[in-house]
Amino acid sequence: MVEHDGQSREVTARAFIGASGGFEANIPWLKEYWGDAAENFIIRGTPYNKGQVLRQLLDSGARPVGRAKGFHAIALDARAPKFDGGIVTRLDSVPFGIVVNKHGERFYDEGEDFWLKRYAIWGTLIAEQPEQEAYSVVDAKSIDLFLPSVFPPIKANSIRQLAQSL
Repeated sequence: MVEHDGQSREVTARAFIGASGGFEANIPWLKEYWGDAAENFIIRGTPYNKGQVLRQLLDSGARPVGRAKGFHAIALDARAPKFDGGIVTRLDSVPFGIVVNKHGERFYDEGEDFWLKRYAIWGTLIAEQPEQEAYSVVDAKSIDLFLPSVFPPIKANSIRQLAQSL
């Protein structure tokens, strides 16, 4: 029923599109798609975004679209709190150096697309790594080219020293 200028009218629709937000703080729900890896995710936002409205829509027969494992995930400093770290925990260093997983292996071309794509891919790429860990390594010449994390960088005079510190 729609009301306009004091008059009520019934409207029939062929389709309904509902937008409800996600469920990034609902670790059990994330585990349905990511398995135990979801336990290691750091959620930049609130711990209260559990996807209640989305769950109600799906339970009422709404058809989901998109990739179940897809999400807006970015590279965050692993020293951040589990929830509510905010933008100050974001790592903008990715395109200025190399990124390696916990075994020291590069797993993607950091400079493929300088800024915009970083937000669309790096969180997912890291989520697919062993224990969801990755390290952004930059040299001293590039340290002032990006916004730093709120946490100070780990510095070393050699790759060996850096690996031991990490």
